[in-house]
Amino acid sequence: MTALQESTRGLEKLFEQLSPLIEKKARTLISVDIRTILGNALREMKIRLPDFRVKEQKYPRQLRVFCSPEDIIFCILSALRNAWEAQIEKNNPIIISIAEDEVCASILIADSGEGLPKKHMHLIGEPFFSTKKDHEGLEIFITKIILAKNNGR
Repeated sequence: MTALQESTRGLEKLFEQLSPLIEKKARTLISVDIRTILGNALREMKIRLPDFRVKEQKYPRQLRVFCSPEDIIFCILSALRNAWEAQIEKNNPIIISIAEDEVCASILIADSGEGLPKKHMHLIGEPFFSTKKDHEGLEIFITKIILAKNNGR
């Protein structure tokens, strides 16, 4: 592959990652059960990665949030991809749970990866920061922006 082809492929990947931020249509925030959003994201992940294994800790009751479901699914898929890539042993399931407090709902995703060194923790979400080869370091940055547009964090 030539340098030009590699650069072009890199730009295509970069544009694909940035496209959720530059869509022209306005997103409508609706009330939806977070379990439904998570279920849709998990189905999509299994289509993309058939060997993907997850251990879902079921949340016992409906938990409605105001959001753009498509946006939140994008964010969940991003986090799941990151967890999948971090797994040391691919046979270990990724553990997912839902939590809530007085002001917010959370989806917690845990993998068996090494974790980020403490010296890099302050860089999480910074554009172009990645410890992985062949990554642009934009996915967490984009996810943070999308969550903020949905009144999340």
